[in-house]
Amino acid sequence: MVVTVEPGCYFIEMMFTRGAKEWKIPLKYVNMDKVKEYMDIRGVRVEDDIVITETGMQNYAQVRIIVIQCTCSYQELLKKLKLAWLAKPG
Repeated sequence: MVVTVEPGCYFIEMMFTRGAKEWKIPLKYVNMDKVKEYMDIRGVRVEDDIVITETGMQNYAQVRIIVIQCTCSYQELLKKLKLAWLAKPG
């Protein structure tokens, strides 16, 4: 069996303003100061393709991090995310 695992974290301003009211997101649990630090990244998603067999599993993902949208420079992105390990998983 093959499954795709795609957790993500999104920093989209509308989600924390109008969206929070419409979707009833309890913002009292959100550190908005921290969210504002990452607002220019907009979102990051980890995508893994996993093959599950009777004896175990194998991760076939070639790229571990997908940046959804970023308004900052590549260097600033790496600095903010501290992704020294952005290379292929080994």
